[in-house]
This record gives sequence, structure tokens and C-alpha cells, in this order.
Amino acid sequence: MNAKEQESTNAKEQESTNIKKQRSTNTKKQESIIARKQESTNAKRQEAQTRKAKKHKCKKKSTNAKHQHTEMEKKI
Repeated sequence: MNAKEQESTNAKEQESTNIKKQRSTNTKKQESIIARKQESTNAKRQEAQTRKAKKHKCKKKSTNAKHQHTEMEKKI
């Protein structure tokens, strides 16, 4: 193999290595983005559940207060 052929082979190998590294980097970036989106979605879902639970508790308290008031009126 002469010098030109060797140089060409080396360039092709280097290009192939660079492409593989770039794909790997892109995959890792994509996984990172997906993970961040998932964390954000989970956090939003958790906040919504917490808000819903608090709202539900408030409704229960209100309903219980109404029942107690009604029972007190019945006793009178």
C-alpha cells in the first residue's frame, strides 16, 4: 500500500470514528432532553394532584360544616 492509499484509508477511518462519536453524543443529548421533559411532566402532574387533593379537602370540610350546621338546626 502506498502513502496515498494509506492516507485515504486513515481519513476514511477517522471520518467513520467521528460519525460514530457524533451519533453517540447526539443520542446522549436526546436522552438527556427526554429525561428533563419527563421530570418536568412528572413535577407538573404531582403539583396538579396536590392541588386537586387540597381542593378536594376544602370541599369536604365545607360539606361537613354544612351537615353539622343542618344537624344543629334539627336539634333546635
